[in-house]
Amino acid sequence: MDFLSGIKSRFSHWLRGALVCVSALFLSARAMAGTPASQTYYLPVDMQMLEKHYGNVNAAYTNGIITNIVSIVCAASNTVVYYDHIEDGLEADAANPTQATTLVWGDANTNNGIAPGTTDDVLRAGAVMVLRSGLTYAQSTNPGTIFFGGGDKISATKAISVSLVSFPLLAGPINAEGITAYDTARFGTNFIAPLGQDILATTNFSTCSLEVMASVNGTTIQIGTNVFTNVTEGTSAAVYDGVLSRTKITSSKPVQVTLLTGQRNS
Repeated sequence: MDFLSGIKSRFSHWLRGALVCVSALFLSARAMAGTPASQTYYLPVDMQMLEKHYGNVNAAYTNGIITNIVSIVCAASNTVVYYDHIEDGLEADAANPTQATTLVWGDANTNNGIAPGTTDDVLRAGAVMVLRSGLTYAQSTNPGTIFFGGGDKISATKAISVSLVSFPLLAGPINAEGITAYDTARFGTNFIAPLGQDILATTNFSTCSLEVMASVNGTTIQIGTNVFTNVTEGTSAAVYDGVLSRTKITSSKPVQVTLLTGQRNS
């Protein structure tokens, strides 16, 4: 073997080794189902709260179709998102689901769910998933009805943002609620309502409601003088009207609190 052939041979061996290393690197970075979640969210505002709230705003909206639009945005590539519907009970371990309705997005496995907006079930940085449901409150209570809405649990292996927009179909988005959800690391046990029906009672805050959603089974919640015991994960304690400013909310375990306001007959 001459000198030049020796160099070519050594370079060929090096190149094959480098390609193996690069291939291994990409395989190790690939998202996989079963990876524990680093963030967990519960979609705020269940259908009962929306039905009551929109009815308080305008009686014409009662018993009408309510539209929910959920947005999930990924901050990093190779994120796996677990979407767990509350209607058939929440998973004990979202990363290892046992229910067919629980969706796994971003693991490149199209058999357990295809991430909305993709064909390969791979989530890249900046990916936006938009989910939509439209049904009445009565329909939402029918056994076996699965939809995107309040109480659903969303977990992710990397940072995401979650938001919900809701509106009664009769009014359209001109009379809507928009809420940014927080991950459970930011839940708390002590809150005070910043406003209520004692502020501008005849206009923008003429109806005020509070929903307090539990993240742990067996939570005790107090809203003003109202006490709710044994509230389960993903379900809520609520006051559907008449909330005043400085109302105190306490809980035995971490919760999220949503205050909905509106102007009657608007």
